[in-house]
Amino acid sequence: RAGVSKSSPPCLKWFEEVLQGGMVDSFTEFWPLVESRFTCWDQYKNKRYTNQGARIDYILVDGEWFHQHAVRGASQLYGTS
Repeated sequence: RAGVSKSSPPCLKWFEEVLQGGMVDSFTEFWPLVESRFTCWDQYKNKRYTNQGARIDYILVDGEWFHQHAVRGASQLYGTS
């Protein structure tokens, strides 16, 4: 199925526990409506085009800190548009 992670159930369970412990994935927080956020695909089988892969670039941040201090985009940091 397109857009489905191939991560193992133990990995997914551990990750859910981390998130329930108060950590947030910064990408998901900044772009909550994006689906199928994969960044790694089997190139030999051309899986990028069917969007079957894994996400390997999570940036986890303390949820409370993130919601108080996170800024999305350079325009907000530097006052440009």
